[in-house]
Amino acid sequence: MGVAGVDYVVRRLNTGTRDNQGMTDIDGFRLGNQRVSPKSPYSIAEMGTNHDRDRTVAKQLIDAAAQAGVDAIKYQVYHPGDIVSKKIDAEEYGFEEYYEGDTAYEVFEDHLRLPRKWFAELTAYADDQGLDNIATVQCPDCAGFVADHNVQAFKLASMDLTHVPLLESLAEFDLPVILSTGMGSLSEIDTAVSTLRENGHNDLAVLHCVSNYPTDPNELNLRNIQTIRDAFEVPAGFSDHTLSTVAPALAVGYGASIIEKHLTLDRSREGPDHPFALEPDELSELVENIELARQAGGSPARALTDRDKRDEYRRSIVADIDLTAGETITADAVRFARPGDGIEPGAIDVVTGMELQRDVPAERVLTWDHLK
Repeated sequence: MGVAGVDYVVRRLNTGTRDNQGMTDIDGFRLGNQRVSPKSPYSIAEMGTNHDRDRTVAKQLIDAAAQAGVDAIKYQVYHPGDIVSKKIDAEEYGFEEYYEGDTAYEVFEDHLRLPRKWFAELTAYADDQGLDNIATVQCPDCAGFVADHNVQAFKLASMDLTHVPLLESLAEFDLPVILSTGMGSLSEIDTAVSTLRENGHNDLAVLHCVSNYPTDPNELNLRNIQTIRDAFEVPAGFSDHTLSTVAPALAVGYGASIIEKHLTLDRSREGPDHPFALEPDELSELVENIELARQAGGSPARALTDRDKRDEYRRSIVADIDLTAGETITADAVRFARPGDGIEPGAIDVVTGMELQRDVPAERVLTWDHLK
């Protein structure tokens, strides 16, 4: 996208129809049984490579996700050759710290890749646990494989935001697409979104993401969630790589419809995704924080709750001395005190100079019925 394209995105930001929360009114698609919306944020636990090439561990991660109360578990499906050239040394990605293997390709093949023969079993297991299944796919063949199984959506990794041929292939399937945008400029996001839409695919969401592992809080720039939502008129979300359980809740406050977070059984395990993932008890805390943020967001309309204590805590005009019928009210004959079920203090200039219709004993709250 050239300068004209960038200008177009900016114009959409400036002229979009906004709701009373200051955000474009977006009607999201459905993931599983839930409509994607900031009013009911959809949470995804990312298994990543933290299965450690152990099917039992993979199932334990699914168990942990279900117990924490997230909506979906996410897998990564790829051929190692989709990720990296066979000529790249393992140390280029720091893999030598964890695994044996001369090349990064060998590490992906032998240690990180989820075996496809597990996929049907794992997705069925997750379904039994009440979880949706989502898969990051990194080649057209991967997309075809995943689409034949029990999955609710494709995920496009940040590394593939500019992979237009892959985007075009995903548009051929009747599954929602969730785009991550780490390392991506506004124009690159626009190209990805436009590619899907121009190929007839409109069920998509875009996640704000910072591709630093782990991410420092001062790098998050969560207001990008609103920028994405308004600019591209899509449900926006947050793919989080901090070690925080609060940052995703803050993202919900900025209008996130989807939250994604890596999960591990133990952060001290060896592997590239473990150090910035949440452990099961932390994931449970994250889900609680997201729900708190959802409830606390409430409505932008100013409304009183049934629990407002207006009468208990506000003040009224109160007789400071015994007052007699026919007497004219003076400022030194009254004071302001609780409860607040009488004439409010703001009316003192009106009340002074008025005549009492009947006696008012000291400490009695004045009402308009007392005056004439």
